[in-house]
Amino acid sequence: MVRRYYDLPSLTALAVFEASARHLSFKLAAAELN
Repeated sequence: MVRRYYDLPSLTALAVFEASARHLSFKLAAAELN
């Protein structure tokens, strides 16, 4: 199976996921990412 670049999540989505997992809070992640 060939993976295309558009099958991968955006870097912004990965940053949001990482920050929310680290803080265990979307509110704190949003404040960090502003």
